[in-house]
Amino acid sequence: MRSNQLSYPAKFEGANIITFLRRKNKGKKTSANAQKNLFLHNDLLQPEHMAKKPIELEYIIRTSDSILYNCLSTPSGLEEWFAPQVHIRGDVYTFIWEGEERKAQLVSKKKEQMVRYQWLDESDKESNFFELRIKIDEMTGELAMIVTDFAEEGEEDDQRMLWDEAVHELKRHIGG
Repeated sequence: MRSNQLSYPAKFEGANIITFLRRKNKGKKTSANAQKNLFLHNDLLQPEHMAKKPIELEYIIRTSDSILYNCLSTPSGLEEWFAPQVHIRGDVYTFIWEGEERKAQLVSKKKEQMVRYQWLDESDKESNFFELRIKIDEMTGELAMIVTDFAEEGEEDDQRMLWDEAVHELKRHIGG
């Protein structure tokens, strides 16, 4: 294991991802990279009784809707900004971060408008998805990506930070 990777128990009961990271870092503020390392393992760290709250984020992206849709819906596009490795079999996407993998099913899509992925390893069916929508402002013509995701109460800022970092990589990739 590389020194910048975190190891954690498969079942970390009674704590959420940020609590786990703070304990791992002995109370120090957790870095975006450390949080990103566990971003998609959040379900393993959540007790089932804790409800997640929806968050919606909007990012202006200077590109065409077809280019953005490709980055949101294809393995090669997602590998540029979301996960280092993405594999697809049917409508199931496997996202791989530093050897750890997580599967999501593409449950909804509209060409050049939106995609919704549902995590296959979470028991909560209400808040186990993330959605990426493309919106073009009729007045200005600006293109925006709307992210719908879920976070534990009090951890919305941490979740936003993870998305901010990922979208920064997306913008860097497409020049937008």
